Amino acid sequence: EELARIEAEKEAEIQEQLYECEIDSLLNTIDKIKITLDSIPIGPPLDTIILQDGYGVRNHPIIGLRQMHSGVDLIDTWHDTVYATASGVVRFASWNYGYGRCIEIEHAFEFTTKYAHLHRLFVKRGDSIIKGQAIACMGATGDVTGQHLHYEITHDGKIIDPIPYINCSP
Repeated sequence: EELARIEAEKEAEIQEQLYECEIDSLLNTIDKIKITLDSIPIGPPLDTIILQDGYGVRNHPIIGLRQMHSGVDLIDTWHDTVYATASGVVRFASWNYGYGRCIEIEHAFEFTTKYAHLHRLFVKRGDSIIKGQAIACMGATGDVTGQHLHYEITHDGKIIDPIPYINCSP
């Protein structure tokens, strides 16, 4: 009887260790999933989303000709904070002609995000960025008719409509 009790205790201890290993493995998997999700540009780049101009062909507000608008224009309060929609590395943070002050961030899975017409940049080329990090203040630089944020997403080298990604908060 004593021997059976000792063996049962050992078996219970081994089973407990196996469960702890499984739990650790599941927690590690959950962490990897969170890192993966944080690397995909999902969610809004501003606290409040008011769409001023959508993605697609439109009349250019300055030159008046119909042309492709490669992102969306979002408006908010004066110099509102702009946030990274995914973790990544800053590939460009400087003046970019018609885009004015501009930031481009490269993300995992061949995603890139662009934030344009910024007033002030908080990051520089080569910086590692985490999802939700403040990266700039919205402004009115470059070819604009007023303050707004121009926001673009590129995937696998192709510009895509960012609205489904903005409206897809996890």
